[in-house]
Amino acid sequence: MAEWLRSGLQIRAPRFDSGRGLQPPHFRRVFAGDTNTKNACAFIRLDRKSSVFSGFSQSQANRHVSAGFVGIVLAPKIDTNKVPQRGIEPGINMPTAPLTQTKIEQLKPQPKPYKVSDGGGLHLLVNPNGSKLLRLSYRHGGKQKTLALGAYDPKANGLIEARAAREAAKKALKEGRDPGRVAVTMDSSETFERIGRRWYRHKEARWNRKYADIVLKRLETYVFPHIGDMPIGSVRKSDVLAVLRKIEDRGIIETAHRVREYIGGIFRFSDDDNVIDPTPALKGRLKPAPRPVHHKSLKRDEIGDFLAKLRASKCEPQTRSAILFTILTAARTGEAIGAQWDEFENLRHPSKALWRIPGERMKEGREHIVPLSPQALAIVKELQAQRGLGSYVFPGRGGHGAMSNNTMIFHCYAMGYRNKTTMHGWRGSFSTIANESGLWAPDVIELCLAHVSGSEVRRAYNSAEHLPKRRELLQWWADELDKLHGSATWHEGLFG
Repeated sequence: MAEWLRSGLQIRAPRFDSGRGLQPPHFRRVFAGDTNTKNACAFIRLDRKSSVFSGFSQSQANRHVSAGFVGIVLAPKIDTNKVPQRGIEPGINMPTAPLTQTKIEQLKPQPKPYKVSDGGGLHLLVNPNGSKLLRLSYRHGGKQKTLALGAYDPKANGLIEARAAREAAKKALKEGRDPGRVAVTMDSSETFERIGRRWYRHKEARWNRKYADIVLKRLETYVFPHIGDMPIGSVRKSDVLAVLRKIEDRGIIETAHRVREYIGGIFRFSDDDNVIDPTPALKGRLKPAPRPVHHKSLKRDEIGDFLAKLRASKCEPQTRSAILFTILTAARTGEAIGAQWDEFENLRHPSKALWRIPGERMKEGREHIVPLSPQALAIVKELQAQRGLGSYVFPGRGGHGAMSNNTMIFHCYAMGYRNKTTMHGWRGSFSTIANESGLWAPDVIELCLAHVSGSEVRRAYNSAEHLPKRRELLQWWADELDKLHGSATWHEGLFG
């Protein structure tokens, strides 16, 4: 009973009447300690306005109990051996100890939302749908308010972050400010990992899933274990250099340069003017990154022979179609084999036919539009005639999932092109031949390859402005392949 009275539970009581006292008068004393010692009872003060008995906080109760006398309790007759199931005012169920990650994981949803306190107004709201939301209750300007601190996430928005926000809110209240109207965090005192995870969540939506996973794994492997617990404002240039040196020592120089970029992005993401990015000063301190190895590609005078061999080769029509479609669209292997039927539009109108690849499948995380030349459209229509029940244009064995990532390149090897070209190398052939022609602006060529640069506005502008030019370029590329093969029908009749 003592634990219950000191826990902060609220008990509904009859409305207080200053003339007649509490109504009805069926109350008795409830003792917190030894029931034979009236001086050991716990005190619950009466809030006349709401007619609710509110328990002391844990620290207050402990202080009064240690003094030997707390006060007298007036409460309805209840079983003192049980926590009452009726009369509990919906409020904060204060535990006898602060929350822990284990306790939170064990909290199960109930038919109605309920709160579990961490102390100091900080509590977790558990909803019937299972969501767990961090909230901070406080009073400002004579009003009770609640500050939403986001959904509970043990890695990115857990108890450490919530408690830091609570302390910042207390500081704001002492200064007379409303925490709900000011930032409740101070970046310079927040840990590098907390800011880093917020930076990651901010950038994640712009990346495809594969690249986002790579970035997070690098941060969790190379960065957070070493400087993650440090306040971001105290991370020095030497700390960052030590992190990068460890990566260098493993022989992965390119990764060290990438991680330097991530760390710089995290520093610049902070809103605190006191946080300064030290990574520019590290330029030149790392070993030079190895020169990129370009994918092997065919020269213009080698393409006709390749196309002839491909046409005559013995392979599944689906494989031949995938190779030709990838070449005609200048797409990446993963983008081509992952194509789904609902990504294609206006197939009945050759001048408007296009392939709209969603951002989550693109390397840059942005939607990419590929205008279809009549040659590419012919392949799509032939595949459509052979379509099964699946959603993939190039299904895998048995019609399940997408075609294997190695199917196309292995067939090129079988044709004798090992160490001579790769499927990705065809993008290089396209770029080289288009640039050497002098007919196309570099921006148009780069957009066909889904290479983007510049500001967000510039990217959006390019995508819309150059779409007709991109259609012309891909049509020119298809016509060039016709010339190099020596036939305008080399892409037809792929299924016999």
